Amino acid sequence: MKKNSILQKLEDQPLISVIVPVYNVEQYLHRCVDSIRIQTYTNLEIILVDDGSPDRCGEICDEYAAQDSRVKVIHQENGGLSAARNAGLDACTGEYVAFVDSDDYIMPEMYATMIDELLKQNVDICICQWQYEFADGRQVVDAPYVNKELVEKMTSSEFARFMFKGAYENGVVIAAWNKLYKRHIFDEIRFTGRYMEDDAIHSRIFSENFDVYVVRQQFYIYTENVAGLTHQAFRPESLRMLDIMSARVELFHTDKFMVREAKRTYCNLYIEYYYKAKSADISMPSRNMLRKYTRDLVCTKSCNVKFFVRMILFMMSPMLYQKLTSR
Repeated sequence: MKKNSILQKLEDQPLISVIVPVYNVEQYLHRCVDSIRIQTYTNLEIILVDDGSPDRCGEICDEYAAQDSRVKVIHQENGGLSAARNAGLDACTGEYVAFVDSDDYIMPEMYATMIDELLKQNVDICICQWQYEFADGRQVVDAPYVNKELVEKMTSSEFARFMFKGAYENGVVIAAWNKLYKRHIFDEIRFTGRYMEDDAIHSRIFSENFDVYVVRQQFYIYTENVAGLTHQAFRPESLRMLDIMSARVELFHTDKFMVREAKRTYCNLYIEYYYKAKSADISMPSRNMLRKYTRDLVCTKSCNVKFFVRMILFMMSPMLYQKLTSR
């Protein structure tokens, strides 16, 4: 193929901006960035956001920018994952945007397949399946909670019903990293907070009127990082999930199924967090919302007797509840 033909082909491809927040991941960063650079889909803008990393990550990012014109580097003071992703969104120029966590990596065909399906299906978001790799390198290729049979086009509200059902048991996960988005989705929606960022932003995104398509392939490899946030001890920020559930009730207020699931999740999480917070000497929010949601679920016949008895027992005596349920 002649050089001009190759350039024309690249120009015909939509630009995908891949945003990678970088913080204290020196041992993983090369694997992550290399997996993006070798994508079979080459029209990429790779934005590495050095979020005040204390190790050599900033230097490594600059080295990549010197090697590959597609790589852009942002250096900023540490602000957390939300601030890093938002900085990438402010700087990106692609019509489509994706996120990769810097301790993970992706398969070579990920973006070629996802952009093809996104365009073919005429949707706003394309979602892939994923794999889990333990810290010692043992890789779970077909985990039982990954639903590779889910391959279809649906509205964002339909997808929300699937994704937010129960305790997030569905393998498509709520994370930002296994999704390819049209850039305009983030015109007025941004990441917030230093904890549970993905839960908060996807409550907003999937309450809007977008179309979604899920592909079968497990393109994203989530790597266990024992130093990461998900492995840290329970802390006050963990309680943010309760606020996210309350916000979800309001965002999906016209959808009875979603309201029920959000209220049930709030109630279950409150009990779980109560004992963790007590062990960590962290104050819990009042039980007013717990009482309200329990009452709502009972009045709308959206819970069974077992759930009702659990809630009443806990509110009467958390100590007795713990004794009875630990047997």
